[in-house]
Amino acid sequence: MGNFKLGFKKVYFPARSHGINKYLRRFLFVLALFFSIIFTLVLAIYFPVRGISKDFQTVKTSAQAVYTAGKNQDLQDLETRIGILKKDLVTLESSVVRLNWLSLIPYIGSYQSDSLHLVKAAYFSLEAMEESVNTITPYADLLGLKGQSKFVSGSADERIKTAVETIDKIVPNIDKIAEKLQSAQKELDYPDFNRYPEKLGNQKVRERLLQGKDLFNSTATLFVNARPLLKKLPQILGNQESQRYLILFQNDAELRATGGFMTAFAIFQIDKGKITVERSDDIYKLDEAKKRQFPAPEKILTYHKDVKNYQLRDSNLSPDFVNSMGEFERLLSEADVDLGNYQGIIAFDTQVLVSTVNILGEFIIAGRQFSSETDKRCDCPKVIFQMFITSANEKHILFYFKDPSAQQGIESLNFAGRIKEFDGDYLHINNVNFAGAKSNLFVENFVKQEINVENGDLVKTLTLTYKNPAPASNCNLEAGQLCLNGILRNWIRIYVPKGSTLIDFAGSEKPSLVYDELGKTVFEGFITVKPQGSSEVKVKYRLPTQVNNKKPYSILIQKQPGTDNDEFEFKFNKFQDKFILETDKIISLT
Repeated sequence: MGNFKLGFKKVYFPARSHGINKYLRRFLFVLALFFSIIFTLVLAIYFPVRGISKDFQTVKTSAQAVYTAGKNQDLQDLETRIGILKKDLVTLESSVVRLNWLSLIPYIGSYQSDSLHLVKAAYFSLEAMEESVNTITPYADLLGLKGQSKFVSGSADERIKTAVETIDKIVPNIDKIAEKLQSAQKELDYPDFNRYPEKLGNQKVRERLLQGKDLFNSTATLFVNARPLLKKLPQILGNQESQRYLILFQNDAELRATGGFMTAFAIFQIDKGKITVERSDDIYKLDEAKKRQFPAPEKILTYHKDVKNYQLRDSNLSPDFVNSMGEFERLLSEADVDLGNYQGIIAFDTQVLVSTVNILGEFIIAGRQFSSETDKRCDCPKVIFQMFITSANEKHILFYFKDPSAQQGIESLNFAGRIKEFDGDYLHINNVNFAGAKSNLFVENFVKQEINVENGDLVKTLTLTYKNPAPASNCNLEAGQLCLNGILRNWIRIYVPKGSTLIDFAGSEKPSLVYDELGKTVFEGFITVKPQGSSEVKVKYRLPTQVNNKKPYSILIQKQPGTDNDEFEFKFNKFQDKFILETDKIISLT
């Protein structure tokens, strides 16, 4: 029988391989192990996180109770609430520690570490508060912080004496409080909030964290730096030995560089907080007592009206109060007047004086009656010193102490009228009224600053507007009129970051000048403002490289002493802000 071949190719069916089952089993084992690990991790994270969330809410409630007790000045309740909050923070820390193993995991670990540092920072801050409360509590009754007391019902002199003696007893604990705050700052320095998301839902995250950190650091630094002053307070207030201070009264209705025209002076003696006036007189008496005359500086010859000699009353030319007082004392040394040794100079403007009059009543200095009663002729107090102020933070009162430690402390509080250094953009506008009557009573100031980017550089345009809506005064003094509102002769200096380049200065009635002073670049000009009129200057300049390259952008705007209700407007890209410059202000843009 012959061979019969079909037209099919041979097909081979290999036998089932045991290797497939082997690899499948391995794959399933790895998959099961992976899900087991994930499940274990979820359980290991879920329960601690749930505990942290619960503990955090407890801490939040306790913290609110502490705030309420502090607001109510209930020291006994505050002490109790602090103890509860401390225990709650310890519990929260224990819950956070349970997740310490997460620190080994990249990226995630950094957030876990941050949370632990934040809890520790809160604990140290609370200890600082506890130390403060423990320090004050023994004197709570004396200070009137707990019900009616002898302090509240006693005379003004008795209360002042008690307060000064109490401060002396509190001083030794200042270092302990500062150490706790510094420990909190160190813990707060660890987290880098810039890597946090900008928002979670509708809630801003990064901005609030950064603002909170800045607020705490600035407050803690302020207290730590002010320690030298706080320790010197009993001495300054004459608790052990009476102290003497030269008081200068600055009339901000005639605005000068440090707050106003120096119109009168006094010597105050402070003994255990009680103030007595040793002597007082018109500032002109000091000028009349000078042994010789000095030629007026160039700026006075250029901008002042018919003034050829350099007088004590015109010596506060520098916007830096310490520098101006150095010039004042240099001229004072030439006066045939013995003021004796004094421990410092304190300058008051009209705001502070009216406040004092309202509290203590009318008094007389240099033969003048000081009253807060309104004069219908000008709708202002009889003495032009007006506009009540309660805080030296608004620069209506400036301090200069001879003691270096006290001066260091007062500068840290920003109560010394210094032109400050700042790592970023900077602006200080200084206006000086040279022979413009008391027209600053009526002139309204508006400042608009707009920043644009040109060829990669930040270019700023400043528009300064001065408006005087009031009619001119009748200067017929014989008719009993008040010559207050006349033509304002205004010397303008604009302090900006050193190295800034002027592009244009429009509106000045005299040639504009550019120079460096006090670590800043200065743009200088001059205008006049008529009653029921207005004037405007526009200054355009390029910020220096060190400001252009600094990220994020920030600016310090320093207020001129003696000013009030100056309106500022700030624009940079989409950011806009309008505000009354009541204190020095920092604007930071992320």
